[in-house]
Amino acid sequence: KETLLSLQISAINVTPDAVTFYSPGKQRNCYLNTDFQPPIFDKSNGFRYEMSNCLYAAMVENIFYNCSCKPYFLNWEPDSHKVKNASSLPTCQGKDLLCMQNLMNLWGDPVYHLDRVYNNVTGKVEKCY
Repeated sequence: KETLLSLQISAINVTPDAVTFYSPGKQRNCYLNTDFQPPIFDKSNGFRYEMSNCLYAAMVENIFYNCSCKPYFLNWEPDSHKVKNASSLPTCQGKDLLCMQNLMNLWGDPVYHLDRVYNNVTGKVEKCY
C-alpha cells in the first residue's frame, strides 16, 4: 500500500528588532527557547521549546493530577508543577490507563486547560503558542 502526502513548508525569518518589539506569547504569537520552558519537556531533558512539547507538558501534568499515575512513555524523573513527587507515581495501568487515554484524546483542548502549562521562566501558567 502506498500513501502520498503533499507537504508545504513555510519559513518565517524575524529580525531581532521585531522579536524584542513584540512581547512573547499572545502579542507575538510565538515563544523563543528563552521565553518559555514548560516543566517535563524542557531543556534539562534535552527538549527545546516547541508548541507540541508545551502541549505534551500540559497533558502530562493533567495526567499526573487527574489520574494519579505516570505515563509509560516518560523514561526520566519528571518535575511537575501541579503534583509534588510526580516521579514516585506508579506507571498508568488498568483504570488509570483509561484515564490517561481519555486525556490524550483531548490533546490541546482549551476547555480542559490542555492548551496551557506552567512556564518555568515567568513563573506563571501560560498558553502554548
